[in-house]
Order: sequence, then structure tokens, then C-alpha cells
Amino acid sequence: MLPLAAALALAPAPAWAKDTGLIFVSNEKTNNILVIDPKSYQIVKDIKVARRPRDMHFNADHTKLYVACGDDDVIDIIDMAKLEVIGKLNTGPSPETFAMDEKRHRIYVSDEEGSALSIIDMDQNITVFEVPTGAEPEASWSARTARPST
Repeated sequence: MLPLAAALALAPAPAWAKDTGLIFVSNEKTNNILVIDPKSYQIVKDIKVARRPRDMHFNADHTKLYVACGDDDVIDIIDMAKLEVIGKLNTGPSPETFAMDEKRHRIYVSDEEGSALSIIDMDQNITVFEVPTGAEPEASWSARTARPST
């Protein structure tokens, strides 16, 4: 139990799946997402993802979990019903964090090695615009809180 507690303490903030009670923890070293039952602290599933999983966000209805994978330059898409990777979105180099705008079908990704904010069309899986940011953008807080004009 102690190794699991240590792993949880060192991992990025876990994601909670709506109405399941499950906890999702990314592990950058072993390239996986651990799915944990919060009552028993048992691992329910070990989901293999692209290299260096980092930031994670659920879509609005919690049917999918999006995971930025920094060493493979993708955002993996995990189906919550199947608990498996069902797709990928291509990003710029080394995606760190991201925010989603499902209404506009856009993901805003902070690309650490590309020194840019990539705006990705989720339906077409293409970068529609890139905003230079300077060296190593680590977070996209403005993308998380900003409201694009209509």
C-alpha cells in the first residue's frame, strides 16, 4: 500500500471520472494511466498510453479522457466505457498542458519544445494556428480561463 501512496503523492493531480468514483493517475516513467478504485485503493486497470503522459482532462460528459503525451507529441484519447485508447490528436513538440473548447472543437496546447501555443481542430486533427510564446511554455492557464469572443 505504501508504494501506491507514494506514487499518488508524486504524480500529477489525478482525474476523477464522473459517476464512477475511479481515479486516473498518469505515470511519465512507465507510460501508462493507472485506474484506481478509491474505496479499496486497488488498481482496476493499467492503460498503456504514448510516451510521457502529463496533463489530463475529461470531455464535458466524461465519456473520454484526453492525455497529453510529451515525448510522442500527441494527445491520447481514452474511452471511459472501454478504458482503452481509441485515438490520438497530433500536437506540436512536447505538449505540456492543454485546455479544451468542445463547443468550437478546439484544443489549446502549450508545446514546451516548440515554444508555442498550438490551436488544434479536434475533428480534423490538424493545427489550425500556432501562437509563439517564448521559451518553454509550461502552462496554459490563460487558455483555461479565457473566454474566446463569439
